[in-house]
Amino acid sequence: MESIFALFFLCVTGTHVSCSPGPLEDVVIDRYDIPRVCPREVQTGDFVRYHYNGTFTDGKKFDSSHERGAPFSGQVGLGRLITGLDRGVQGMCVNERRKVTVPPHLAYGSIGAGNN
Repeated sequence: MESIFALFFLCVTGTHVSCSPGPLEDVVIDRYDIPRVCPREVQTGDFVRYHYNGTFTDGKKFDSSHERGAPFSGQVGLGRLITGLDRGVQGMCVNERRKVTVPPHLAYGSIGAGNN
C-alpha cells in the first residue's frame, strides 16, 4: 500500500558545508521540530509532498516551492527525486522539519542549478 505524506518543510542547501575543508561526500541531515509521535516514517516507495527552499551555502536561493505556491510531490527511493533528496526524506515523519545539505554529485552535478 502506498502512503502519502505531507512533509511541510525541507530546506535544501548546496555545494558544501562552509566549515568543512573540502566538499561533502554524502548528505547531511539536521532534524528540527521532530514530532513526539511518529506512527510511520517515510520509506522507499512512499509518495511524499513537501515545501522546500533550495539555497547555496552562501544563502542565495536557487529554487523554492513556496514561491511557486505548491509543494513538491514525488515518490521516494525509486530515482524520481535527486539522489540527495531521496536520502534526505527517508525516515522523515509528518510535520517534521529538516535541513538537508546535498553535495553537488548527489544533486544536479555538472549541470548545476541557479546561477552559482
